[in-house]
Amino acid sequence: MKISKARLKQIIKEERDAYLPQMGSRISPTRGAAELRKDMEELLGSELFSKADPKDQTDAAKKIYSALIRTSFYGGENTFYEEILDDALGGYGSDLQQRLADAAGFPVVSWGEALSAWASGEEDFAKYADPDYDPDDIGYMQENKMKITKARLQEIIKEEIGLGAVTEEEEPDMRTPAERYGKSMTEVGVLEELDGAIREAIQYVDIKNLRAFLQDALSTVL
Repeated sequence: MKISKARLKQIIKEERDAYLPQMGSRISPTRGAAELRKDMEELLGSELFSKADPKDQTDAAKKIYSALIRTSFYGGENTFYEEILDDALGGYGSDLQQRLADAAGFPVVSWGEALSAWASGEEDFAKYADPDYDPDDIGYMQENKMKITKARLQEIIKEEIGLGAVTEEEEPDMRTPAERYGKSMTEVGVLEELDGAIREAIQYVDIKNLRAFLQDALSTVL
């Protein structure tokens, strides 16, 4: 059969979300966070976000990260769905989406399509932001579609699922760092806020500098 790369990746995500809970294994939260940070770096450097107001970019990044880190694809418990980022950014055509689309120079509708394509695993997601882009164009179909057998598709899905597999002896701790180290609900809440601030800082500060800063800051209160 013929299947687009974007659809193939979406199928793999859906299959992994469906089978990992049954298998009693999923990608670890630590690995999921690392993968999402890498994916977010690609997104924020793309033409969808590179010209955005820094405040809007930071606000959107926090909302997108918060929505996706909770999905099973990145080690969380929630199921990924197509409109998840629309909801995270305030709903379809929200003021934030409109400002981001205007800064990128695209209609908000096609900008949203490109963002959804990114979330679905499409490598060349930015092309969907072009209002003249036609996924039914013969040239595009020939360039972006490939032949794949059902057996090979199943093999790919198994390989993808295997990435998050763990042995019985290595059952992952699914608690967040805040839940692991907080002694009360108040402490957990404060640590979650700190965790969010650190994750945001990683987007703009070199990890070595951030680590040194945290060590220096902690030394003043210890």
